[in-house]
Amino acid sequence: MTRVSMKFDRRVLDDIQARLPLSSVVRTRVQLRKQGDEWIGLSPFNREKTPSFYVNDSKGCYYCFSSGRSGDVFRFVMDVEGIPFSAAVRKLADQAGVTLPDPSENTSQLGQKRDRLLEVMELATDFYMQCYDQSGGDLARQYVKERGLLSETRQVFRIGYAPKERDALKNFLTSQGVESQLMLEAGLLAVSEDGISYDRFRHRLMFPIENASARVIAFGARALSKAASQKYLNSPDTVLFHKGHVLFNFHRARAAVSHEKSLLVVEGYFDAIIAYQSGLRFVVSTLGTAVTKEQILSLWGLAREPVICFDGDRAGVAAAHRIIDRALPLLRGGYSLSFAFLPDHYDPDKFISSFGIGELQEKVKQANFLSDLLLDRETSTAAIDTPERKAGLERRLENLIEVIQDESVKRAYKRKCRVRLSDLFWRHERQAGIEAVSIRGSDRVRGVAKSAAVSKSRRDASSFVGSESREQGIDHAAVTPKDDLSSIEKIVLGLVIEHPRLFHSEIERLTRLTFGNELHESFKQDLICLISDMNSDMDEELRSILYDKIDPNFHAFVDEIYGRHSLDREVDRQEDQEFRSGFRLRESFPILECSPPIDYLKECISHFLDRIELGQMERELRQDFESWKDHDHSSDISASIMALSSSIRRLRAVYDRQEYSLAEKAKLIKSVV
Repeated sequence: MTRVSMKFDRRVLDDIQARLPLSSVVRTRVQLRKQGDEWIGLSPFNREKTPSFYVNDSKGCYYCFSSGRSGDVFRFVMDVEGIPFSAAVRKLADQAGVTLPDPSENTSQLGQKRDRLLEVMELATDFYMQCYDQSGGDLARQYVKERGLLSETRQVFRIGYAPKERDALKNFLTSQGVESQLMLEAGLLAVSEDGISYDRFRHRLMFPIENASARVIAFGARALSKAASQKYLNSPDTVLFHKGHVLFNFHRARAAVSHEKSLLVVEGYFDAIIAYQSGLRFVVSTLGTAVTKEQILSLWGLAREPVICFDGDRAGVAAAHRIIDRALPLLRGGYSLSFAFLPDHYDPDKFISSFGIGELQEKVKQANFLSDLLLDRETSTAAIDTPERKAGLERRLENLIEVIQDESVKRAYKRKCRVRLSDLFWRHERQAGIEAVSIRGSDRVRGVAKSAAVSKSRRDASSFVGSESREQGIDHAAVTPKDDLSSIEKIVLGLVIEHPRLFHSEIERLTRLTFGNELHESFKQDLICLISDMNSDMDEELRSILYDKIDPNFHAFVDEIYGRHSLDREVDRQEDQEFRSGFRLRESFPILECSPPIDYLKECISHFLDRIELGQMERELRQDFESWKDHDHSSDISASIMALSSSIRRLRAVYDRQEYSLAEKAKLIKSVV
């Protein structure tokens, strides 16, 4: 291990190591793969073909069998970069977001005092544990039993009891040769107005708070008397303890990082302890206080996307929103937060006791992404009925996103925001149009609904779709597509690959449209994310770059809609042109063989998007029919059906005219080839 220079306090070095897992630092130099509880890779010190370099995050050390070198994160940076210890500390502190102390401080004396304080805290922990088992600890033992805590779990967390007496701990520590001043500096004593010191914690259940090295640095205390003014009381900030920098159960969670998938972040001590007892070891608590910047960075030292679990009531949601605002400037590629909300009045402890750890793990799996929660917060109650209010919402989101320091993450948030707002505004405008039509036709609809209500034989859904729909002017024929919508979606996606720059003017429309096929919709979203960052003046060669960046899971689908040799330039150069680039797209859309003008392709793209939008409306019409049946032939839903059916009928007529016009133009294009 690294020999610690006295220029740096051990607490600072522990803080750096807590926030930077060794593997995350090594990975910048060595390609690692998981092997059991460790990481393995080729030695950065010797050339080798068989990996012999091992990294253990839980122990915070590495060992290289080929060179015999070993050490911690500081030694690794020193060895691979050839820099001294002090430079390695400064470099890693900057990466971890840890502020180094003023070099003018006497760190040697500070380190000695820190070591002495740690000894005092250890004595206090043993004292509280002894008191728990004595006669005065009856209430503490009863409370622990009621909370479902096992004896083994209590021993693991070293939970104890602070007696009622005013000077019980003070007298014990004095008998052990500890000065009162040292007790005060450890945060174990408080001072009255008349200058007399006394035990800070009395008649409370005591939770030792440990640092990354498993040393006790503070206490959390739960009152056992209902008359206590504070239910929970934490140690004050000391040389050892800064509340906003520490996570309860951190060192145990770090040891469990190799075995668990999701880091669970809870608020209270019991929440973390009961989860741990139930088998969920990858859990930490925020000490019952607001989450700080330093705690977020420490969480990312354990996991790239921790799941913060709160009560789903108003206070829990508000707490999540505060964390979002604090986390936004810190976001970086691959690191974020998710949020799992429990039912009202259920904290994780109560939820596990009521429903079991399995149900909690399901909640964790369904956690909301930070980006989704942010957009939901800003858009759910936003007024967007005027252009000015829409612009105001856009400006608020722009200002929030602007605080993100990582440029790649900022761009990704801007793309997601653009997609969400486009969809939100479109749905609002469409709903407003439907409501306007509904108002104009409301009298006629109510009359029809009333006559239906007094009818002795109620018509069922099929009669509405048939004869009654005709009576009310609903075009049921529009529900059944006349053409193959799935094929049109494939052509559009193929054209995005062939001519991505032509879609920049249609990006918002493409975003808000929902394709009928789930695979098509997923691939469309992937393409949108890629072309949103591209310049509109880039030529068609861009499609090869586009293909390179597509999720490999979509490659087979690209083969189907575009052509399996679409990136194979060797095949493109062959004389056999049957399998040249994009041959599948040309089979589906033969006019491409004639190299049609760009303006014509733009018209076709707009036409195809019209058809996809028509298909989306037709699906919604079917849903309205089902809703109409389920809601006792509601007149309000009837009005919605009428409006939507009317819109579909008009759009279908426009589409048919466009189809005829484009077909005539296609004849002219073919005639001159």
